[in-house]
Amino acid sequence: REVVEAVDDGSRDDVAEKLAANLPRETQLFFVERRRATSRLKATARAAAALGLREEFPDADYEYRKASLQSALKHGSRQAAVGLCFDEPRLHEACVLGLIGIGEASLGLELAGTWDIQLPASDEAAAAVRIAEVAAAAEFFSLPAAFGGVVVIDSEAAIAGMREAILASPIVGLDSEWRPTQQQAPPNGETTGGGGRCPLQLLQLATLEIAFLIDLPAMDTSQALSSALQAIFASPTVVKVGCDARQDVAKIGKTFPALAEASRTVAPLADVQEIRSLLERIQRAEEEAEQLSRALQAATERAAAKSLATPPPPSCEQDEVRSLLEKVARAAASAESDSRTLAVLARQAAAVAAASAAAVVAEKGVDGPGREVLDK
Repeated sequence: REVVEAVDDGSRDDVAEKLAANLPRETQLFFVERRRATSRLKATARAAAALGLREEFPDADYEYRKASLQSALKHGSRQAAVGLCFDEPRLHEACVLGLIGIGEASLGLELAGTWDIQLPASDEAAAAVRIAEVAAAAEFFSLPAAFGGVVVIDSEAAIAGMREAILASPIVGLDSEWRPTQQQAPPNGETTGGGGRCPLQLLQLATLEIAFLIDLPAMDTSQALSSALQAIFASPTVVKVGCDARQDVAKIGKTFPALAEASRTVAPLADVQEIRSLLERIQRAEEEAEQLSRALQAATERAAAKSLATPPPPSCEQDEVRSLLEKVARAAASAESDSRTLAVLARQAAAVAAASAAAVVAEKGVDGPGREVLDK
């Protein structure tokens, strides 16, 4: 026990646990109990699991989660709160009330419905629920009244119905989800900060009439599911819609080898991210075109104003226009003419002709041959 007390000071928990694993059972019990007495609750839960002492310390994990939930709510971390309580029913009510207390009434109300938690019949609770309902109605879409509901696929009995319903629809939305964790997962969503695995948990498939939630860990070896997904993902008559959906499907194959073949092909696919990127490019192009149009209009107006300010005599204008037009005609007649020279001459002719015609017509009417030149 003296060695345990000296080693297990909180600085090297992994070393202390390796040491305890080789000690007598009585000393192991002392080891875990000492951690709990010093309020090192997370270390207590980990040691009880590592040493096979969960029966002797059945509430070790619960005590750690309960204390951590209070800390998470204190710091306003709803992700940590939900992750800690998700699979611990004894903390569901505390989680719901805590979320409402920190201003996350919408999430608290949603979880209360999911976990079948009865909220206290108080004016404060009723007001929070009403605020959450109004906020949810304003922020989220609601399922239509005729929607067929959400079906959980955790056995092969429901696969045939899912397959039939989706293949009869022209479109299906898809998305995948991971189990909530206390620690923030890296971008690929496959591992936790502690190095543990955090595999895919759910595959969501939804038509306009019904939605299916597939429990992937429960169905990871199902050949019936593999066959159904392969038919759905490869069906040419069902458009698959998702956000980075191709990556989601690829992860299914990597995480669950039995579903790898079904995940090789997903087509036709409409990816929301790609569509958004295309729309943004179109919008930018339209904005640039509008800017160029305004700039060109402004430049033309300045050129016309400058020409009107000091207009040359009409006869000079006509001669200059006629000369420029003849130059353009000669340049165009030559098949080997430099296109850049032609472009420069054309721009000069157009600018002079437009400005001169506007000046002359503004000053006095022009008829006969002169007017024909100006019209050209």
